[in-house]
Amino acid sequence: MSETDISSSTLLLNDNDSKNRNFHKAFRKKGIPSNEVVIDRYSCALQIDLLLLQGFLYVTQNYFCYYSNVVGFIHQVVIPLSKVKCILKKNAALVVPNAIQIDTKTGESYFMLSFINRDSVYNQLTSLLESYKVIKKINFYKFFFFYLNSNN
Repeated sequence: MSETDISSSTLLLNDNDSKNRNFHKAFRKKGIPSNEVVIDRYSCALQIDLLLLQGFLYVTQNYFCYYSNVVGFIHQVVIPLSKVKCILKKNAALVVPNAIQIDTKTGESYFMLSFINRDSVYNQLTSLLESYKVIKKINFYKFFFFYLNSNN
């Protein structure tokens, strides 16, 4: 490994450490487990009525979390993957293809826009959601078969 490769790896690790520190600092009072690791962070805006709040969407294995701090006005959203009903590609202002909508099973809808590469963010979010569902099914079947075998 060259010195350049080591420097690049160190920068990447430091960036991930920084993302994780910022994430846990922002969401420490929201019940996020301390072992939750940030997979990625995206700059975007959350639309609330006509107001756009510029901030970050943090993506972890179990949560989609949005954080904004605009001139001291802090807004946080925690969406457990277990509550996500669907993720949709949307357009901002009806024509700009840079938005994503996350709908929950409890009826909330979160409209986020201004993604630099909406399609890659959408692909990652939907992939994580599908992986989450598969892991939950596997864990359910493990528990079910363990329960059946322990009663025999």
